[in-house]
Amino acid sequence: PWAHQARTFATLLAGRFAGGIDPDSDFRPDWIAESAAALTDAATRFNHPEWTSIGHQLALQLCRIAADPVTGFFPGQAHPSAAGSATVVDPLVKVGSQAQLVDALLTVYDGTQDEEILAAVSKNLASLQSPHIGIADADNGGWFYALNVDGTNVRKSYKETRQAWLVTLFRHAADRGLVNPEVGERLATTVREQLYQPDSRGYVYRVREDWTPYVTTQDDRRIVENWVSSEATGIAVQALLGPLA
Repeated sequence: PWAHQARTFATLLAGRFAGGIDPDSDFRPDWIAESAAALTDAATRFNHPEWTSIGHQLALQLCRIAADPVTGFFPGQAHPSAAGSATVVDPLVKVGSQAQLVDALLTVYDGTQDEEILAAVSKNLASLQSPHIGIADADNGGWFYALNVDGTNVRKSYKETRQAWLVTLFRHAADRGLVNPEVGERLATTVREQLYQPDSRGYVYRVREDWTPYVTTQDDRRIVENWVSSEATGIAVQALLGPLA
């Protein structure tokens, strides 16, 4: 029953990105990557091979202008530049959205076998796991919330449950021989055993670095953030059940 809506949406994306990224507007790299993946997927589903070309060129353009040349990370927001590389508008790299972005690029690679896209994915994956950069928590496991696109200023005050998208990414990457399968399965265990809240049978938005409930202060009141988030729970469940689909 969703096929018509999906085709309509893909048609809109194809029209929107036929000329690539809008040169006059700020853009979010994660949305661009996911649009490219959607077009690549829809091309096969709805017999529109030209959509593969649009998605392919869109992903290539994103990798060429928005990926940090050292880390391979993509910023939160950027603006196209006539000089080539996009201007960073928001340098914040959130681990959850970065995982979805890179997974989308890997989906485009699956449909095109473009080695330039694969190289961009590989560089990003290496930085996500780099002890030197330190976005992965070597002491307690899992990944911290965010860092700057150049690999500096890791935000270690909390971890988002949204990092569960890394499970999906690492499993996809392991299937392509890009990472050790143990990386994704170790994180899947963390999501099941340390992020899951057994008392409320769900997942919260964020926790402290040691996986205990995050605590804030508001109007001199101590607030324990132990409420279940439907978004976080949905992300975690989808990530864990992905291989069964």
